[in-house]
Amino acid sequence: MPKNQISPEDQALRERLGAAIRYVSGEVGCKPSELAEVAGIGLASQYRIEAGEATPDVLYLVKITKRLGVSLDELLEIAWGKKELRAASGGHKAKQSSTGGVTQISTGKNTRQVVGNVAIAKRVGG
Repeated sequence: MPKNQISPEDQALRERLGAAIRYVSGEVGCKPSELAEVAGIGLASQYRIEAGEATPDVLYLVKITKRLGVSLDELLEIAWGKKELRAASGGHKAKQSSTGGVTQISTGKNTRQVVGNVAIAKRVGG
């Protein structure tokens, strides 16, 4: 494998981690520009991390998890669909599951499906 290419497994981790960062930051009302500022990176780099196009380093993850109010362990568990997150708004539990390349994140009334880097939001019920 060429030096600048990553394995499919690593790419999947990037995408899941980016989706988890987008999800948690959305739940706590934190904009990408705020995370970029806290982490000391440019906004374009923040968007690349959230899109799964760049691999964040440990210092970045430590800084943003502190701002988001979750531990690094919790963020990784959310990325791998092993942890429920109590949503900041409405007190609904959020649950994430992944099958066949589609990640689904559900809170009480809303469901987001992430296919690759594209998030699709759906409202469930009334």
